[in-house]
Amino acid sequence: MTDNTTLAQKEHDAGNFLFAIQFAEYALAVDPDASTPLTKLGQGLIELGHVCRGVDALEQFALIRPMPSEARVDPAIGSALREATIS
Repeated sequence: MTDNTTLAQKEHDAGNFLFAIQFAEYALAVDPDASTPLTKLGQGLIELGHVCRGVDALEQFALIRPMPSEARVDPAIGSALREATIS
């Protein structure tokens, strides 16, 4: 992890989302495909109400690091499981 990535993680964990976003952006300027800064950027933006931009960052992360096929859940199954746990 770069220093900016570490700072983005720490600021996010502390709830300082604006700082987390800034450090994540610094880290992404060096490595645009870095997974941790992308997730911290996306999560921080969502926490501050910038949902569309946050989802864009998380989608970029998902394209770079897709889930292994055995970890994927069919959306219908996921929906049924979610409803079963809510009921």
